[in-house]
Amino acid sequence: MRRRKIETTEMLKKNMGTALLELMKEKPLKKITIEELTKKADVGRATFFRHFKTKEDLISYILLEMYKDYMTERKDEEADDFLHGIHFFDFYRSTFDIHTMLIETQNENAIFNAYLQFFSLDAHQPSTKQKYIYYYIAYGLFGTTMKWLKDGCKESSEEMAKLCLQLISSAKQE
Repeated sequence: MRRRKIETTEMLKKNMGTALLELMKEKPLKKITIEELTKKADVGRATFFRHFKTKEDLISYILLEMYKDYMTERKDEEADDFLHGIHFFDFYRSTFDIHTMLIETQNENAIFNAYLQFFSLDAHQPSTKQKYIYYYIAYGLFGTTMKWLKDGCKESSEEMAKLCLQLISSAKQE
């Protein structure tokens, strides 16, 4: 019974995310009401607030789910850092329209919140140095990715993965 509840909850959350992205094609996020969103998703207002505090939280959730789904499709491939980097940039390229819409409507913070969840710290307690290296890399990679998207993804995913691996390697050197 519990598994069914989890599946139903995930379906409702994804429906709300899809509804929000569709509404954002019509008008800015700030002008979309929770009532409009829940009506389009065919859920109650309480359902929205049971799972999300804000519309931005919902955007972060749906982006994270899209990334997980994208990476799950590639799970059988060898996951070295370079290939993972290519997949990372391929994901952004494949969701270019959504990310561009979010950037144009000044919702980069929702993207960044999802982004930090993509790369969350391991469950173990990292040293202070490891924690700061992680955030240095996360913010740098985010900035690089946003610039790449804003410039129209002119470089290939392979070029971006190579560049970022070089930058990350430099940051990790003592």
